[in-house]
Amino acid sequence: MSGVSKAEHAHIVVEDIDDALEFYTDVMGMLEMTRDDGVVYLMCGTDNNYDLAVEEGNEASLGHVAVRVDTLEDLNDYETRLEDRGANFTRINKEEPNVEVGLRFNLPSGITFEAVLVGDNSYRRKADTARVDRRAGAPLDLHHIGLMPSDLKSDLEFLQEILDFKISDVGLVNNDEWNLGFTRYGDLHHDFSHIQDDDPDETLHHIAWEMTDVGHLVSLVDRVTNYGPKLETPISRHTLGDNIATYFRGPSNVRFELETQMS
Repeated sequence: MSGVSKAEHAHIVVEDIDDALEFYTDVMGMLEMTRDDGVVYLMCGTDNNYDLAVEEGNEASLGHVAVRVDTLEDLNDYETRLEDRGANFTRINKEEPNVEVGLRFNLPSGITFEAVLVGDNSYRRKADTARVDRRAGAPLDLHHIGLMPSDLKSDLEFLQEILDFKISDVGLVNNDEWNLGFTRYGDLHHDFSHIQDDDPDETLHHIAWEMTDVGHLVSLVDRVTNYGPKLETPISRHTLGDNIATYFRGPSNVRFELETQMS
């Protein structure tokens, strides 16, 4: 699957689920896939997998993030590596919509992470191959996830050792302290960004959505800002990843990025 981001989904907790769902569906254009035990599963509609799981809680937080793996052999290999390391993990089987099987474990910082096989592995990206009920103007897919680990260096090395992630870039302070990192499972610059944060309760920095092109990005920015949220940053090109992007905060102060053209 050359050149395709492998971040699969994110599960978040919001303070007011009705407010969040109104924004995600009416403004962002996402589709509600299903509901199960208080969790609502949303999708962009260019494949049959969910991109965002949302549930209500007392304060906004990150439940877990997931990366898509290609084969059962890969997953079994990762399970062996977790066992050899003595890491705690859980095998998951059809517990989430269209997730066939997976592994759930914590990174060294405590962030809950999944490696999953999904039912639809097609990576469609064009409107003519999308679901017939896909909303016009919605993002193409979840693109990447920004995390704020309390132990960034250990998390990056764990992803590299256990799941074969590549480290694309690292930012240093005081010449040797890692305070910023980008990791990839596929060929794009990053599937996850990591910003050092000493607060273990604040672990989500942003969720990034892939747009077709700059025009598509601007059209969704117009809908978002007309609804109320203001852009945190101008639309600009990132130095790392070379993508064009902007950020805003939606309900429960969850930060979203809209991006296109990552290399």
